[in-house]
Amino acid sequence: MSRSGRERKAQLSPDAERLLASALGLANSGSRLEDAYWQQLLVKRIEHLLDTNHPQAIYDAL
Repeated sequence: MSRSGRERKAQLSPDAERLLASALGLANSGSRLEDAYWQQLLVKRIEHLLDTNHPQAIYDAL
């Protein structure tokens, strides 16, 4: 089967991958302390993307 006939797996940008990893870390955390760590990391990454005018990674991660 030709390549165009197969489904292609969507690739996320490195920024979107980092956002996803942070969100999964928060979802899987087991304590308030760990929650605070992942929340802080997620906020920093989102703020950085918005400040540098790169919101597409946020949309892709959603």
